[in-house]
Amino acid sequence: MLVFALTPRSRGRLSLHGADPTQPPRIELGLLTDRAGHDVAVLLDGLRLARRVARAQPLAGFVARELTPGARTASVAALRRFIRAEVTNYSHPVGTCATGAADDPAAVVGPDGRVHGLRNVYAADASVLRRIPRANTNFSCFLSGWRAGMRLGRRR
Repeated sequence: MLVFALTPRSRGRLSLHGADPTQPPRIELGLLTDRAGHDVAVLLDGLRLARRVARAQPLAGFVARELTPGARTASVAALRRFIRAEVTNYSHPVGTCATGAADDPAAVVGPDGRVHGLRNVYAADASVLRRIPRANTNFSCFLSGWRAGMRLGRRR
């Protein structure tokens, strides 16, 4: 059983190494960096829930033992240390080009998908989503691309 924080409050960063377009971008995931500790708390609640589900019948009859962090790891402090040591991403990053008004400092593209400050550059993928959906991002990406395509088709 795995536990994920599907709507994390922590924020990472995506930046360039320089002007050379052949260089890969610098990606800083920023996992568990929200100052309020929301993401760790959500994962702690999820871990507790997973343990409760694993102990309930009929599933309990199929569970031999808890592999990690192990049933002996019970204190809140130890579980928090485990979460911080073992966290990984769920590979649904979004929002590197968040949508919003041109005067919004967090926004990179307008509601039409056009990149602020550029005439012919549009974004229509997960980068324009401000929040991670509570599911895979593919359907949101399909809709974003479809909407951008419809808008661009009308402009011709």
